[in-house]
Amino acid sequence: WIRPCIWALCTCDITGRALLEIVEDSIYDGRKRLQFLPQVSGCSYTFDGSRPRGNRIPETDIDPDRVYRVVFEKQALSRETLHLAGYFEQIDFVEHDITIISAAWAYVEKCGGVIDARLEGRVREVSAF
Repeated sequence: WIRPCIWALCTCDITGRALLEIVEDSIYDGRKRLQFLPQVSGCSYTFDGSRPRGNRIPETDIDPDRVYRVVFEKQALSRETLHLAGYFEQIDFVEHDITIISAAWAYVEKCGGVIDARLEGRVREVSAF
């Protein structure tokens, strides 16, 4: 997941409602799978691309009324790599000095050079089961 870039990490505060709109906007419509499906760490949701827009996330622990602090690579908002449900260039964010590469290497160091990736079931597609 480390790309040869020096993109800074950024943070923004965003409502759960807006976050759900962005996630849903990135779910394919049953005919076309989109390239980048956001996966919000610490949150879980079930999606179904065959359902009508506005109803594609039948289960989630994302609270629409809560404000979340989200950390992401700057390019996620600056290059339209995600479908942002009309929020492109409208999300205020803070750019930090740390880059994705330096964050990744700090994690590798913390794990003693061994990264254990687990499938936790936080994001799953209903139609895939």
